[in-house]
Amino acid sequence: MPDFALLLPELITATIIVLASALVTYLLCRWRERQQDRGNASPFGDGDSFEVQQKMVRLNTELADYQERDSQALTRIQDLEQEIAATDKRQQETLQEVTRAKRSLANTTATLETAKHKSDQLTQEVQTLQEEREKVAAQEENLRGTEDKVLQLTEALRESEYQVSRLGTEIQLLNTVRTEFEGLRTDNRDLEDDLERLRNDNQAMETHVNRLTADAHAERDQRREAERELAQARANILTQQSTPPAPAPVNLVTEAPVDPNNDALTAIDGIPAGIEVKLNEVGITRWDQIAAWTEDDISKYSDQLGFQDRIQRDRWIEQAQALSSTKAPTALPTESDSAQEATEQEPEKEEAIDQFSLFASEPIEDPIPLTESLSDDELLLDDPSLGKVYRRPPSTIDDLTRIKGIARVIEGRLHEIGIFRYNQIAEWNETNVEAFSKRLTFKDRIQRDQWITQCETLHREKYGTS
Repeated sequence: MPDFALLLPELITATIIVLASALVTYLLCRWRERQQDRGNASPFGDGDSFEVQQKMVRLNTELADYQERDSQALTRIQDLEQEIAATDKRQQETLQEVTRAKRSLANTTATLETAKHKSDQLTQEVQTLQEEREKVAAQEENLRGTEDKVLQLTEALRESEYQVSRLGTEIQLLNTVRTEFEGLRTDNRDLEDDLERLRNDNQAMETHVNRLTADAHAERDQRREAERELAQARANILTQQSTPPAPAPVNLVTEAPVDPNNDALTAIDGIPAGIEVKLNEVGITRWDQIAAWTEDDISKYSDQLGFQDRIQRDRWIEQAQALSSTKAPTALPTESDSAQEATEQEPEKEEAIDQFSLFASEPIEDPIPLTESLSDDELLLDDPSLGKVYRRPPSTIDDLTRIKGIARVIEGRLHEIGIFRYNQIAEWNETNVEAFSKRLTFKDRIQRDQWITQCETLHREKYGTS
């Protein structure tokens, strides 16, 4: 595309030529007029006229040349004007293209800025890689020492890969433990809230239990004093068999407030000091009394003590029978002793304070004695509220602590209610979930931790069936 600045000198030159031609033409015309005014008849009158004639011929020739040049200059000027017009048009198009180019340049500049930012990042990464490459080069330089060292480093690298693999496994395990820990932390908060509430509720109960414990200790001291006096009276009776018993010993035996054959019930596994006090309050003071319990006695004392299946689970009767069989024989009881025993075996009518009732559940119907051997299916009851529960531990017991959200304490409480297997929880419906939520003082914990889904998976893993 021609440039206007390049055409300008040619335009000026053509203009000057046109002006010069016009000036020469004008001068020739003026000279001719002057010659005509002089009235020279012959163009060859003298030598000056001949020279003038020659000059005129030359001037005419030059004038023709100038006119021809003028014509060419005019033609050139027209061509230049056309080219200038075309150049202006092209310049406008060029300006439009420049505008579009500027817009494109702005977009390209923004793109370049982004690319520059990325380039800076890449440059930084390249520098980092270069530094690492330098470090690696230095390490490679060190590794080029000896073949033994290379082998050692290769072995160390394999060991490092193994450690990395183990570390990945440990990280996964740590994430799993962390997730379980978060669940346990939430459960712990719930338990802390429950514990705080239970502490507030148990303050009055603890005061009453402490008072009853103090009264029981005082009564036990009196009982031991009466036992010593009774033993002395029996010794006197044995030495004076032919002589009627003195009134004082008879009155002493009659007024004895406790059974002289009192045993330490805490020797039975599952009976702490607090339960021993409660058993003594209802007249249970000896091992042989527990050893002689019937099915009705088990149901009655389970209700009074506020927990279920603990007597069967801890096998109180079998332990009491074993302790009674190894007990040393004592002096033969008298008629007054039998009367006193009958009096002491009567249960007291005062209200019993149960310190375990907060964690106990309602008794399961139809208890059976341990002496009767039944299968697991026969031990299973279908309770409308609790679902399927066992009347006593079955032959196979699942580890319920594998369920997320169930610790040892909750597992023990589920065992007291009769839950021992995964499939029992897996078959719970909404009614069962609501009943266990109330019994275990949980709110939405069974649904939140998805006990039922977990138990379905655990049962399938252990037994291979759904």
